[in-house]
Amino acid sequence: MNWQKSAMLKLNGWARLTGGKIDAMCAGMWQAGLKSKHILFSEPFAYQGMEAFVRADDNRFNKNLAALNSPDVTIVIVDNDNADYVAQALFPKAKRVALPLGASDNDMLMHVKTKKADAAFTAPILGTRFMKANPNTLKQADPGHFVRVFGNTYVVGGDDFKLLHFINTVLAEIENSGFIDQLMQKYQAEYPDMFIPKQKPYQTP
Repeated sequence: MNWQKSAMLKLNGWARLTGGKIDAMCAGMWQAGLKSKHILFSEPFAYQGMEAFVRADDNRFNKNLAALNSPDVTIVIVDNDNADYVAQALFPKAKRVALPLGASDNDMLMHVKTKKADAAFTAPILGTRFMKANPNTLKQADPGHFVRVFGNTYVVGGDDFKLLHFINTVLAEIENSGFIDQLMQKYQAEYPDMFIPKQKPYQTP
């Protein structure tokens, strides 16, 4: 699936969910308090970090994310999405250039590559894929240090507490069975920076 098609599916899924046309979005969505006014998030099945990506020849932010908080810096965001919330909360002095809801992470990274912005925030795996496809254009500003960490969840309509309870119950069941750990190990072998596994809420004797 290409990036643009994925973004449009995300946008259409959001509209269909909030419009009551579908019951759930099961592709995984980052939690966000502002979105929870309209939708319900399940318990996270894993976590994902958000990293800052900048141009390869821009050394202003090397291991110094605080330098992003400057009027001389432009951060590309998607309107009313997680990167927008993070930029406003952590880097209020920076300028923001907004892409419409439905734009992809690839679109944000392309804005940095083409010097329309200085930084973009996305999951490491998406940034890494972009850099492999576009060598020597971007880099991680502070590798391994996350701007923010989000729970990756399933999403249901804002009033569908019964379905949410069902999803949370099944998630707990398959977590305790070890299935999610097995699934994570399968994908972590090929994509080691895709997920941050959950810690167990218990200890075995």
